[in-house]
Amino acid sequence: MRASMGLNTGADAYSPANDGSTANQLCYNDQISLSSGNIFVLEFAGSLPAGNYFLSAPAAAPSSSSGSSSRGDPHLKFASGGEADFRGKDQCIFCFVTAPNLQLNVMTEDRVFKRWNGQVVNGSFVTQAFVTAASKATNATARVAIFADQWGDFRVYNDENMTEHYNATRLFQRHGSLTPSGMRQSAYVAQEPYPDIEMMQMTGGRTFFKAAGWVGVVQRRRLRQPLVGGETAPRDHHTRYFLDTSFSLADFDSALVEKVGRSSVGWIAPHGVVGQSFDGSKIAVSGKLDKYGEAPAFTTSAQAEGAIEGNYKDYIMPSPFSTDFKFARFTARAPIAPRNVTALGGFKAASQSDGLSAQSSEQHGVEASTAAA
Repeated sequence: MRASMGLNTGADAYSPANDGSTANQLCYNDQISLSSGNIFVLEFAGSLPAGNYFLSAPAAAPSSSSGSSSRGDPHLKFASGGEADFRGKDQCIFCFVTAPNLQLNVMTEDRVFKRWNGQVVNGSFVTQAFVTAASKATNATARVAIFADQWGDFRVYNDENMTEHYNATRLFQRHGSLTPSGMRQSAYVAQEPYPDIEMMQMTGGRTFFKAAGWVGVVQRRRLRQPLVGGETAPRDHHTRYFLDTSFSLADFDSALVEKVGRSSVGWIAPHGVVGQSFDGSKIAVSGKLDKYGEAPAFTTSAQAEGAIEGNYKDYIMPSPFSTDFKFARFTARAPIAPRNVTALGGFKAASQSDGLSAQSSEQHGVEASTAAA
């Protein structure tokens, strides 16, 4: 069953007040309550009331069964040397890095977990990562999804709509359509890999990608004690898994530049929640941080205020592999200047970083080892 939001479909009239979102900002996979009591799940995102938004029957996010960084309850370390925390929104897609021919979007999901000191935290984690990379050599576009609880490989999709995929440990081009889910890869004849894009699954749940002058690493990790219904989640429960991400420039590695090209930094400034910190300013800008304290329970709320242009809602993407938004760079070809660091409201200091890498990571309540159990 499908309905178009903004149209009165009889008993299924939509009321924005029912969706529980902030300022009527709706995310991919948000649940919508209609007046009839039916529940729908958004396939696209946007702000109300503009546009028609198409809804489908409830469905979970895709299952994963068969220089700058973000880590865990996402703590951001920027290329400039600053830092901030970023809660995001449950099951919402955000752009972390956008640059010509490369974009990394991530999904954040809410989690309740217990820290080592016993404090119960209502926080969030990056649980899915979506890499879109365009080959300059062949004009082919690779779309790869990395799921926190799919430890041994990643998914390669045939289009932005995610209609078909195959699981892989290395990125290849293939004859015809991509292998549908569940079909053997050997049924398709492999061509040469994308000549200027590399993506490989490593041991320990680590996936790296190299494209468009960038190097990215997505590391699967485990949460020590997630809580579901107030009880510790089973050992193999999907809430135990999350992703850390890191990004760096390939520009100063001649072998890498020969393989995957040089980044656009200095010509077309990258953007995204993390990518914008590759601004060459030599100024470290830090945004809002969550202060956990010693209370029995704590809820995170920081959205990197002060360290990013605009606000967190400006980075919401309508679908996992979409590349078009306010600060889009994926198809940019003309010069774009970096952000104006002086206009940011965060704490500023002289950068002690080389400005070549950044990351997002989790620091609270994780297991000491990242090995899969």
